[in-house]
Amino acid sequence: MVKRLILIGLFLWWGVPVSWGQTALLVDSLRNRLEQSQSDVERCHLYLQLGEAVYTHNPDSAIAYWREAKILATTLLETNKIHTKDTLIKRYLATVSNDMGYIYYQRGEIPKALQNFNTAVKLLNEYG
Repeated sequence: MVKRLILIGLFLWWGVPVSWGQTALLVDSLRNRLEQSQSDVERCHLYLQLGEAVYTHNPDSAIAYWREAKILATTLLETNKIHTKDTLIKRYLATVSNDMGYIYYQRGEIPKALQNFNTAVKLLNEYG
C-alpha cells in the first residue's frame, strides 16, 4: 500500500508539470502560427485550438480565445467573405459556443451556459 502511494506521489510530482509543460509548448506553437497566419479561417481555427489547449488550466484564457474565434467567425459569416467554407465556420461557432457553455455551466452561470448551448444546437441543426 505504501509503495502504491509513493508511486502515485512520484507520478503526480513528475507527470503534472510535464503535461503542463507540453501544454505550454503547444500554446506557444499555436500563438506563433496565429501571428503568421494570413487566413481568417485559419486564425479562427487557431483561436479555437488555443482555447481547447488551456481550458483545464486557465478557463478565463480559454473563454478569451473562444471569444476571439466567435467574433472572427461571426464577421466572416456576416461579410460573406467565404462561401464554400460556410459550414466549417458554423461548425467552429457551434464548437466555441458549446465549449463556452460548458465552462459557464461549471462555474454555475446557468443563463450564460444555456445561451451558449442553445446557440450550439441551433448552429448544429443548420450544419446538419
